[in-house]
Amino acid sequence: MLGQTISHYQILEKLGQGGMGVVYKALDTKLNRTVALKFLPQDLTRDQEAIDRFINEAQAASALDHTNICTIYEIGETEDGRMFIAMAYYAGETLQEKIKGGPLPVEEAINFFTQAAQGLERAHEAGITHRDIKPSNLIITLRGEVKIIDFGLAKLAGQSRLTKSGSTPGTVAYMSPEQVQGKPVDERTDIWSLGVVLYEMLTGKLPFQGDNEAAVIFSIVNENPKPLKRHGMDAPNGLQRIVDKALVKDVETRYQHIDELLTDLKGERRGESELIKPIAKVKKKKPKQTKIIYAATAIVSAVIIISSLYLFNKQPTKQILPTHRQVTFTGDASYPVISPDGQFVAYLVKKEDAKSLIVRDLLGGQSLEVFSGLRHLWSVRWSPDGSKIALRAEMSDSSIESFIVPRLGGSHHRLTTANFLCWSADGSQIASSNASTEHIRLTNPFSGDTSSIPLHKTFTALLDIDWSPLYNRLLFLTKTEGQFAIWTIKADGGEQRKVVEDNLILFSPRWSNNGKAILYLRQNGVTRDLLKVKIAHDNGKAEAPAYVLQNGLQMGDFISLSKNNNRLAYIRKLGYKNLWLVNVSEKNEAQTVQTQKLTNATSFFVFSTRIKKFPYSQSEYRRRKAAGD
Repeated sequence: MLGQTISHYQILEKLGQGGMGVVYKALDTKLNRTVALKFLPQDLTRDQEAIDRFINEAQAASALDHTNICTIYEIGETEDGRMFIAMAYYAGETLQEKIKGGPLPVEEAINFFTQAAQGLERAHEAGITHRDIKPSNLIITLRGEVKIIDFGLAKLAGQSRLTKSGSTPGTVAYMSPEQVQGKPVDERTDIWSLGVVLYEMLTGKLPFQGDNEAAVIFSIVNENPKPLKRHGMDAPNGLQRIVDKALVKDVETRYQHIDELLTDLKGERRGESELIKPIAKVKKKKPKQTKIIYAATAIVSAVIIISSLYLFNKQPTKQILPTHRQVTFTGDASYPVISPDGQFVAYLVKKEDAKSLIVRDLLGGQSLEVFSGLRHLWSVRWSPDGSKIALRAEMSDSSIESFIVPRLGGSHHRLTTANFLCWSADGSQIASSNASTEHIRLTNPFSGDTSSIPLHKTFTALLDIDWSPLYNRLLFLTKTEGQFAIWTIKADGGEQRKVVEDNLILFSPRWSNNGKAILYLRQNGVTRDLLKVKIAHDNGKAEAPAYVLQNGLQMGDFISLSKNNNRLAYIRKLGYKNLWLVNVSEKNEAQTVQTQKLTNATSFFVFSTRIKKFPYSQSEYRRRKAAGD
């Protein structure tokens, strides 16, 4: 066909050939541009299934407009009945050609992986599953851009299968367990395939291997891939966990959506020191024998951190590194809550024998004391419009009261509530937990009128509560015989559902901004994991198991989210130890001691796994215990 003109395309050279097509480089004589023409092979022109696949490829790819997806110009037919697709021509090479020489540099591999994932995210949003993601279907242009090609096996949502019953479309080594077994597939099969590609880029090896196709299929269905470290890579746990979760054989516990994978990847990319690096052998040196006497001092302080993690963006347009900004430096801050608009943070500080509520402007850095004078404050929550703050306080006579405080300070008023305050989405009700764990109390913050939502189980303790932005549902955290659970319940008391249960300590469950997920903290050794569980808004049930958004976070027991979920406030306790050199000399029976500070405020994270059943003061706890509460 070289030199021929098909329609208004002049064939220049042959680029490649596969089972489903032959690709040529051509000149578009009308627009004077270089294009790629993919022709259906001559022997398949009478195969209706092949024709349907070919048309399907053009339809699927042309429905998408994304920088990481090949652009389709048109589909045509030659005079002798051969169909062709005209598409953009990209100078460069396939990823398959690029990795023939072995593993790619880590940053380059993650860059290619991220671009491919963003292209797939666009396809999945349009209801299209590619079903044949592999290195030969990823073109790397001369500018380093990734282009996903060959949508010939793509499945559109609602479309009947284009393959014969029992057949398994795709390239076996990159196929998911459900795909090799001929089961129905969706976007999660693309996530698996992309996980295989990432593994291969990082290690230069396929995760599932065998001497023949049957052996490879057996490996995919039954065996686990070797850890990245087994291939000479010093992989941080976070990146290994991303690969592992993409390659989970159970489709229900794999990443459910590509944006979840991108979120985890962004959380792992905090700097070069945390990326995978080759293992280097280091010769051990014998330490010098220096005689010193040292003393260590330790100071523990609690500071508030604002984290701009961008964890919950549905469509990240570029890679955004998480940033952590320390807001307070006094060492005695607690209970931080970020305002709905993310511009202010309210927190408590201790002043002599009393506590004060402080509001800090995150833009201008100015702080304002808006409430003070009581010895114990807790359960601080912003109103939905950000104009008021509710909190609990212990009075001088040990009684407990709730207060509504204007954001800028001024006149406040008391309110009858229980513990763990939270506002309804419209600000017309404040929900609070009851010490008896038998109901949730509702209080009108304007009139003071109260009502309650009955709970239908018995719990040892009710530990936290939050109200969905959709208004119709609440969540609450309980502890029963060492088990922690998160529940949802309708505002009218119906449909109480257990959505999370764990034998590890859970903290601070909060609704996402759209009311379709719950985010919470879970104890992970000396750190915390931030998890997310998706909730069906119509019945309050968990749609899938919870999954980790960020792991190994150095934070306390309490988090607060801005309304758009882009900012998170938390407490971090830092300890400081310093090394001192002490010189002791004796002269004329007199002893002289000289000290020299060798380090300056070397910090470490302080963590306590202790959890209180009730956040009361000791006097209030004793009073309730005596009263049988």
